[in-house]
Amino acid sequence: MKKTVSCIISLVGAISVTACSALTVTAESETTTSPATTNDEEIVESSDLIDTYYGYCTSSANTLYITAYVSAINVMAEIGFIDFEIQRSTTGTGNWTSTSYSVSDRVKEDDYYYSISSLPVNVAGGYYYRVYMKAHAKETGWFFPKTQNIGFDTAGVWVPAN
Repeated sequence: MKKTVSCIISLVGAISVTACSALTVTAESETTTSPATTNDEEIVESSDLIDTYYGYCTSSANTLYITAYVSAINVMAEIGFIDFEIQRSTTGTGNWTSTSYSVSDRVKEDDYYYSISSLPVNVAGGYYYRVYMKAHAKETGWFFPKTQNIGFDTAGVWVPAN
């Protein structure tokens, strides 16, 4: 039953993402199997916990809205989004710089999906904004549970000033 629900949600997500011109991806990316690090970077190995993820932004005057979705292959100990970074640009085509605007990690326990719907972030208008974030999943288990983190950027969106 969970597999069917996941497929329906992914299909609905893909349709809405297409309408919003966002990024939809089937996961085959960066993962970790232990907290080992080298020069503050995670050691990457494949574990394929994340099935589907996407994210996009919309805007209104001085407000950026973040929408994102991640689903896993099974119920996970943790699932959601981490390490948000709000970036802006004057042109929207390059020279993206980090801002001081912050969004806390959005993670829940013991589930197989997580969804963010139009999370508002107040920003200075008159710039293009995009969001870097990591889709995150950590499997349930006592000994060496696998973790998968997939970093991605949303497309840039213009945020008008008041």
